[in-house]
Formats: sequence, structure tokens, C-alpha cells
Amino acid sequence: MSNLETSRVANEVGRGVNYTYDGDGRRAKKSSGKLYWYGIGAEPLAESDLSGNVSEEYIFFGWKRIARRVVSTSTVFYYFADHLGTSRVMVQATQTTACYEADYTPYGKERVIINTCPQNYKFTGKERDSESSLDYFGARFYSWTLGRFHSPDLPFIDQKPWNPQSWNLYAYVQNNPLKFVDPSGNYLQPYGASPNDMLPNVNGWSFIGGNQMWTIAMSTVPQAVGGESSETTTTSADVQQATGTQNQQTGPKLGIGIEVPAQAAVENNVLDVSVDSGHTFAYVRNASGEVVSILSFGPGEPIGTSNKGEFQAGNLSGNAHWPLQGNATTWEFSITATQMTAALRAMDAVRENVPNYTPTRQCTSAALSIATAAGVNLPRGIGPVRATALGVTVWSGRAANPYHLNQQMHARYGPPRVVNTSIFPTP
Repeated sequence: MSNLETSRVANEVGRGVNYTYDGDGRRAKKSSGKLYWYGIGAEPLAESDLSGNVSEEYIFFGWKRIARRVVSTSTVFYYFADHLGTSRVMVQATQTTACYEADYTPYGKERVIINTCPQNYKFTGKERDSESSLDYFGARFYSWTLGRFHSPDLPFIDQKPWNPQSWNLYAYVQNNPLKFVDPSGNYLQPYGASPNDMLPNVNGWSFIGGNQMWTIAMSTVPQAVGGESSETTTTSADVQQATGTQNQQTGPKLGIGIEVPAQAAVENNVLDVSVDSGHTFAYVRNASGEVVSILSFGPGEPIGTSNKGEFQAGNLSGNAHWPLQGNATTWEFSITATQMTAALRAMDAVRENVPNYTPTRQCTSAALSIATAAGVNLPRGIGPVRATALGVTVWSGRAANPYHLNQQMHARYGPPRVVNTSIFPTP
């Protein structure tokens, strides 16, 4: 558990249980007697007592919890979830009948049918705290009795005038819990989808999964930060790195670099990518401060009138070695050796199997996918974008882009460190 005790402690009112969070904002400890042990993801792989004696181990496949092992008896239980990831049935290994079965109301009230193997991971797979009966979603706590979060979302992020369901900052998945889930307390999506699967839509966003498309009038919400009333915070290490003092190397770091578009490309907060698209890249420093890998993703050829159709259709080839140029704003984040390995593997995977360059899979979303692979939760960089030709708008929508990511990173982490990209090795 990284940076334990460096972030915050939250006290559940009237219950006397303190929750301690690590530097990545993940719950690390319950004062009532539980420690959480993580891999590179946001879900715990094991739980132990306060002395570190492991009591439960969890197995995941495709980022979904599929089994639990009780260490004291070596007993294995298998989870069977519904279309929202809610644990509906559990079966003990070697048995053929369920030891746990329950139905759930749309907003998460449990109706137990049988329960001879109690477990805490319930509605959409989130832990239900016995001391408060609240579901822990990461950024916020959720009350299934109210069908609402216990703290508000960030204001003015994804509230849309044309979608009244988005106006309530406490609402759960815009009051559509049969179709959508909220993986972290920050944004809604169809279960099993990824924020990087989003496509721009004139009314907001569309997700594509299987043979279906869902339209959502919203943008992805960055992870909430703030004071004690917020469910997540920025660590002191993040603040130091964001103010430009990250040159003091104290371990591996993940970096985000942004070649900010010229101001002439921005009008009324809309980025015209045909004037200057800017560029976003990700890089990794080892414990010695050496940049050991860069992912700089771009199009296989410059986008113009002759190939814009290929780009919009998702058929334009990509380039995992897009050259850097000029100055870049940079932010760096301390990561563990395990997280560094995950980031390096994610970069290698892109270089070995270069995807097409599309409106939703471009430089910014590619760089942020490396941060996600490393378990670093960053703003999504989503904002209004357009492309023009001879003064006529040929495409407009909302997409992750360098200009809006630079704004959001500055707002969350403070001033960046500005460097000339010549200091980096060739991507």
C-alpha cells in the first residue's frame, strides 16, 4: 500500500469507524480491523487484519471479481453477477447449490433468498460497509436506501441544460440504474465499458458495446478532489509535482506532457484542431530519473481534406512514434515499481499493435490510457472541439484533447513544469 497515512481519514458519523486512504485515493484501512491490499487496479486483491494476517483473497478476470478464497479454510467461492455486475449468486467450489442468492431493487436494496456464506461486495460489485450500510464507490459513498450519493459531484462538469437528469449532483447514474453503472463515483457508463470507448455525439456521448450504442448527454467527470467534505483528495506529493518541483526524483514517475495548442486555435473555449491540434504524450521515469519510455501517439499521415473521411470512419492508420516539438507543459506522479511495469507494458502493447487514429483514440486518450493502466486517475481532457475547412465547420463534438486536458490538469494539480521537448529521447 503506497503512501499509507499520507492522504486522509474519514469518520462515519455515529459509528466510530475511521477509514484511511492511500496516496492513490484507495481505501487502505478500516480502524475496526481490516487492511486492504491492492495490485495495479482500484479493487483490493486481498484483505487482512491490522497485523497483516490475510483473511480473504479475491480473483479477478477482465477486471471483474469472479472468486473469493477464505484463507483460514482454503475454501473458494465463485461469484455470479447480473448485467450490472451485482453479485446475485455465490457457489462454493465442489458444490452445486448456491450458498448465497439475492435479488436487488434497481437502486440496490438487497432481498436475500439464501445466505449461508455472507459477503460484502454487493450492488454493482461495490463493498457494502456493515457499520454504515453505505456502498463504497471510491470517490463517494452511496446510499441504496435513498438512491443517492452522500456527497455531491463536482459542479459545472457534466451538467447539461438539455438534460435535467444531470442537474442533481447527488443523483445516481442520472436516475437510470437499470442500464448504467458508476465505476468510481465520478461518471456513469454501461457496465463493462470504458471511458476510452466513448464516441462524440451531437447530444453528448455514445458508448459502443456489442451490437448496441447508448447515448449519454454528459462528459466524463474527473475524479473529485477537495477538502474533508470530498470523498477524494489530492496528495501532498501530487501538489509538489504539479507546482514544477518534480525534478527532485524520489522514485519512479509517470509523466504527462502537453504541447498546448496556440491561442489562435481556441475561440469561446472551443478548440479548432485544423488550426492547431496540439499534442499529448505520456512518459515514464525510472527511480534514477531517466526517461525510459515515451508513448507519443499520432496519425500515420497528416489529416487533411483528402483523408478526413478515413479519420472520421476510424480507418486512418496510427503512429506510435509521433515526433515531439516545441515546449510542453508537464506533470509527474509518483508510482510504484509495479505501476511502472504496468505503464511500460501498456506502452509496449500500443507500439507492438498500433491502433488506428480515430476521433476517440488519439494522442490525448492514448496518453491517458497509459495513466489508467498504471492506476493513476487523471482528468479526461474532454471538451468542445471542431474542425474547419475554408472557414466552414466540417466536424464538431466533444472529445479528449490537449487544450482542455491542459486546463483540467492545471485546475486540479496547479501550475505545470514547462520544458522544451528536446530534453526527451526520441519517441
